[in-house]
Amino acid sequence: MLNTQYFYAGLKKRKELADSELTRLYEMRQALIQKNLGGVYSDEVFTEQNKLNEEQITALRTTKDDDLVNRYNLQSVVTF
Repeated sequence: MLNTQYFYAGLKKRKELADSELTRLYEMRQALIQKNLGGVYSDEVFTEQNKLNEEQITALRTTKDDDLVNRYNLQSVVTF
């Protein structure tokens, strides 16, 4: 039971870190869009950078997936 609580705490911490990283990536994407519209970045550079940003966002969304965290949440299992 202690190992499960430790594992759950680790998942919860990873989710919190993913939240802050997602916020940073969303802000970076917005800045990228604004710079592209302002002519700072060419369409090719924008497309390449936006693709990399979207890949990172997708990976973090998977890490942050609430279903994964809830599988290891003992309280929700006990309630069920």
